Amino acid sequence: MASRMSQLPTLETDEPSPVADEVRNLRAAIHHPTATATSKETSLDAKQLRTPQLSASVVITLLQILKKTPRLLFVMHPINGWDYVESLAQRVYFPVEPISTGELTVFYGILYNGIREILEQDQTSHIPTPQFKHDQDVCYKAFRAGVQAHELYAVPNYANTLALTIAILDVQFQGNLEAQWHLTSAAARHCLTLGYHRESTMQHLPPEEAKSCRRLFWHVYQSSQSMVLPLGKAPLIHEYDVDLQLPASDHDPSLAPWNMALNLFTKFFTLQANVYKSLYSPFAASLPPESRLASVEELSTTLREWYRTWNALDYTRAQHSKVFHVLFLPTKVAYYSLLALIYRASTTSSSIEDVSEECFTAAREGLEAHLSLYPPMSAMGAGALQLYAVWVFTRSTFTPYIITFVHCISHADRDDLETLRKVADTLDEIAAATNSCERQVGVCRALHRTAQAFIDSNQTQHRQDQMTPCHDSVVHLPLQNYNQEPFDWDLLQSNMNDWVIDGMMTAAVNLGSDLNANGPHYSEHQ
Repeated sequence: MASRMSQLPTLETDEPSPVADEVRNLRAAIHHPTATATSKETSLDAKQLRTPQLSASVVITLLQILKKTPRLLFVMHPINGWDYVESLAQRVYFPVEPISTGELTVFYGILYNGIREILEQDQTSHIPTPQFKHDQDVCYKAFRAGVQAHELYAVPNYANTLALTIAILDVQFQGNLEAQWHLTSAAARHCLTLGYHRESTMQHLPPEEAKSCRRLFWHVYQSSQSMVLPLGKAPLIHEYDVDLQLPASDHDPSLAPWNMALNLFTKFFTLQANVYKSLYSPFAASLPPESRLASVEELSTTLREWYRTWNALDYTRAQHSKVFHVLFLPTKVAYYSLLALIYRASTTSSSIEDVSEECFTAAREGLEAHLSLYPPMSAMGAGALQLYAVWVFTRSTFTPYIITFVHCISHADRDDLETLRKVADTLDEIAAATNSCERQVGVCRALHRTAQAFIDSNQTQHRQDQMTPCHDSVVHLPLQNYNQEPFDWDLLQSNMNDWVIDGMMTAAVNLGSDLNANGPHYSEHQ
């Protein structure tokens, strides 16, 4: 997420101002700390983890239920089939040799996700729901204990990396970027140490093992790339250091769309990382204007081509096609958000008047995409809405809302204000669906109220014939710079109508990065 707003000085005034009140509210929303979720349960220790947490009969019954139908478990996680799961179960309950902490963590992570899938997807079962939920809680507690074990982070091997990757997907769905970065850092180190990023490594492995390791690496790589823009950090695995081929297309037509989605979103998040590298990194800040424009053209063209390919993907025959539809429905919002961010970098000028029309258009279309997608996502229930909230507020850039806000106050544009209002009206339900987006939602509301107060104030001054000359109302919108000190919102003074070009400060805030970098810690599942 990559938008910043500059400090805009004003004339001194002691009169009360609705605009000043809303600016203070906006400042409070940005600085409002994110609550950290804490577990009230006592965690298992390593010795307790090695004691089977469920009876063998319960596990056998669960595996029998899970094996009846194709499971999301195997398309969402880099696990190739039941043989591996059953081998883990045998080693837990009929051990010939000690089982590692990583393997135990994988085992309980698979059971936890499998039970969740039964609860969410299966229509009938002879096991009462309360029993399922109890078993799910037991498995999750054991899974968390394993994820917190030192061994997973210290020893690079397949099982430890897979356990971390299952945990990565779990926190991704929570929108917890801090935990995702922590887990991905360890998983990425393991992949590089094991040589999973090199095709030569796969050539020396048995075919099925190579297939598993290949999928595992690309899940970790995708997680690494996906956090570059939201957090303003270089990727943990660099594209230039990887020669591993993407997974081959699956011959099963019901699995091929899922495989293609993994490959396409690997490319999408790699493109996101390249946007940071070419346009917003410290390295990019020193590039001449012609290089910046060339990068904007190349990246925007690549993104448009990617989106055309994505829209051509036919998933009607995919396993769990309805889930596929819901899972990737917010792609349109992510596309326009990234496109707006790319076009924002076409100029280093901090004046809103120099921001390209393509940037404004992409920002507007991004918000309109949200408004069109929100009703169907909301109708699908709390789970779909939580997924959507994470997509919109932590996996997409904050650019469209900020661009539209600044365009609104710089042009006193009531159409923009109406768009901001409509978006703000959708946020109550989103905020209730997940606490990971609380600050982002609060900032959006505060920005809308600030724009409303500004335009109302501007109209009052029009009636009083006290308008500021046109050249004095230019609003500056600096480029993203992750290395600048956060903007001191206390310096914002009371009357936005008095913002003038001569007093512009270069300090600015990266709203998206600031909000995301202080997310909650790894917490209990909801």
